[in-house]
Amino acid sequence: SWNRSKEKIMRPKGISVERYKELAEQGMTMPEAAKVLGVSKPTVQGMAKRHGIVFVHGKAWGKKEEVAT
Repeated sequence: SWNRSKEKIMRPKGISVERYKELAEQGMTMPEAAKVLGVSKPTVQGMAKRHGIVFVHGKAWGKKEEVAT
């Protein structure tokens, strides 16, 4: 279908949506995922928005919030 082919064309560097989801599930922020994948921050933001992927929000100065367990 047209949507499927469009998704393939828009996917940067052939990185699968599943790879983005894996990084989000590992607790990475969008800038961290961008660095690992070798893409820009806006690219990660776009993929997250299109596919409903939720990344961790970092605190100021790049520090993540600590979660008590």
